[in-house]
Amino acid sequence: MEAAQMKKADHDEEVMVEGYAFVYGTLKVGGKFASRFDADRLEVVPCSINGTLYDTGWYPAIVLEGDGEVQGELHRYKNWHLVIERMDRIEGYQEERPERSLFMRRMTEMEIPNGGKVAVILYEFNTHNGVPKTFKVMESGLWEI
Repeated sequence: MEAAQMKKADHDEEVMVEGYAFVYGTLKVGGKFASRFDADRLEVVPCSINGTLYDTGWYPAIVLEGDGEVQGELHRYKNWHLVIERMDRIEGYQEERPERSLFMRRMTEMEIPNGGKVAVILYEFNTHNGVPKTFKVMESGLWEI
């Protein structure tokens, strides 16, 4: 795997052509929303990240705190800007008003299985008002599809 590729657009801004996302729930291959990304998904690698995984009753939610390990997949996509727009809608992320978002889009760095590191996005539950008491910690760190 190589880091995200960049190219110059006509208006001289850098545009990410490819990008990486860590997914752990409904966006995993076989998940409820995964098929919306089939045409743009280039690669899938099983991986994990430190944090706490919650069962909300309808979908999983990660919080990047705690001593747990959340199992997921590292996806590499083409058409990155379009992929991010679709993911933002699914995850309830509002770039112009992030405090009102259901999930926050986060950028982090992950080690990849064949060595090296890549910058990835993931969607973390917005804990602005804390974690609801109805959420249950998933000790396994795995959302089953």
